[in-house]
Amino acid sequence: SRYKLDKDWQKDWCMKEMAELWRTSKSRLVSKLNKLPNDEQRLQLKPHNIKSEAEWRAFVQEKTSEKFQERSNKFREIRKNQLPHTCSPRGFAQTIDDMNRDSSKPVTWVNFYTSEKFERSGKNKINRSKTKYTSLHGTKTYSATRYAKRNPETQQWLGVIDSFKTFHTDKKGRWVNEAAAQDF
Repeated sequence: SRYKLDKDWQKDWCMKEMAELWRTSKSRLVSKLNKLPNDEQRLQLKPHNIKSEAEWRAFVQEKTSEKFQERSNKFREIRKNQLPHTCSPRGFAQTIDDMNRDSSKPVTWVNFYTSEKFERSGKNKINRSKTKYTSLHGTKTYSATRYAKRNPETQQWLGVIDSFKTFHTDKKGRWVNEAAAQDF
């Protein structure tokens, strides 16, 4: 095999990364499909790994249908209205439920935002400010960014050294800070 994944955590991490990359690529493909004006151009976008023309045609029809567009717009609106996730992996609802169980008074949003659990996000902000160098890849994982920046001809991913440079320089090639430049 290409990779040696002996431990369960290695397999889990690898599968999660693969799932994220697959979902991202599918989402980008649907975005490209929606930007094209007609089915003729959309059908030409068929990826090489999809062998069946009928499967591709069905995928295009599904993702460009009115029903799909309505659902997509509905969920886009829901995402716009969501509060940022800052409390814990459990989420707002479960955290408030936990706080209600622990308290004799019902928890309000004001209590929640002034609670100990919410203060954690402030501490995280302070910890982030202590990082030696910041990176410029945004919310994408390192793996997704390395995959996106792979060589288009050979399909080879960036090496560790090239990745470090990519993550810590801006579009003009300037380093994010002196520490990153010195360590490189």
